[in-house]
Amino acid sequence: MVLTYFIAAAIFSTAFALFPTLSILGVLTANNAALPSVILMFLFGFFEMHHWPISLMLVNDYCTNEEDGMLISFWSSNGTVGNVVGFLLSSFLILSLHLPWQIPQIIMAFILIFAAALVYLLVERKNQQKTNEYL
Repeated sequence: MVLTYFIAAAIFSTAFALFPTLSILGVLTANNAALPSVILMFLFGFFEMHHWPISLMLVNDYCTNEEDGMLISFWSSNGTVGNVVGFLLSSFLILSLHLPWQIPQIIMAFILIFAAALVYLLVERKNQQKTNEYL
């Protein structure tokens, strides 16, 4: 299940970054962006919708309040913190540094995949600890 979570996150992040990347490369223009935009947003939404329950199940299966309170609090606040940081980072990059709108979106995709890898590694470490306890 942990590997499924990470694979879904990789697809999710790729769908998130593909639209601005194709726009920067000139593949997508105002004339031909409608259909790819709908397809990529569908993929993004589909994986985002299915990512939350898997994430919740992983935290519930591998973490306890007594042993992993800090990890659970980090996990539960990451959506809110991510929204605030994403908004502030995007605003700063576009308004202050005058970068194109695509750059913050690509950066956020890398942050998404980094966060998924972090969750994957933490849960996998916890899984190894549980396995070693039973041996």
